[in-house]
Amino acid sequence: MEPIEPLIGFQVMDAWIGVGTFLVLDLATSDSMQTGKLWIYLADWAIMARGEEVRASETLPENREERLPVDELIGRHLTAATRLDDEELHLEFSQDARLEIWENRTAYGVGAELLHIFRDGEKTVTLTFPQPSIH
Repeated sequence: MEPIEPLIGFQVMDAWIGVGTFLVLDLATSDSMQTGKLWIYLADWAIMARGEEVRASETLPENREERLPVDELIGRHLTAATRLDDEELHLEFSQDARLEIWENRTAYGVGAELLHIFRDGEKTVTLTFPQPSIH
């Protein structure tokens, strides 16, 4: 079970890009009784909608100071989380949207903190990908 699975079904209430490539998704149940937050931290990411890349960490303007809204995910529900080959995580959303998250070992090193997961205001998990095995 992926640590993110307890947030499946939650709706994206707000989404924004902060400093550098930090991406934050504020989530809530439809009755707003439970909340969650996904903070994509030291990782690269891309947002896909209807099979097309609509935004990516690699294409952000440099040296910006303002927070950038991510309207492409607001209002959508998190429907699934799939880890691919211990190197990439895909978060699926309603209306054919996907957030792809992967490790950038060149920029952040091996075993960097990729994703922080919060539930009802408390940090519950920090997700890292396993370090590559040495043969």
